[in-house]
Amino acid sequence: MKLTIIYHYRDTGLVRITHYGEDGRKIAEEEYRDVKTLVVKTPVLLPRGMHHAITAYVIEGGARIIARDGILIVEGGDGEAG
Repeated sequence: MKLTIIYHYRDTGLVRITHYGEDGRKIAEEEYRDVKTLVVKTPVLLPRGMHHAITAYVIEGGARIIARDGILIVEGGDGEAG
């Protein structure tokens, strides 16, 4: 199963997104800075949650990322990373 894991460091506005392939290996990594709002428009799997100033989201499959003016939108993809 392909996975996308998103780490949102709310205190610094940093978002790190890691994509994993069917074999569990990391296939891509993205980083966005100065993110004020993160909008996730796809179902997320458990576990997800907050720990201090970090929120983690686990998404089955790939994800499309749209960045605009401090807003990062994450949409369900076609199973491909990026």
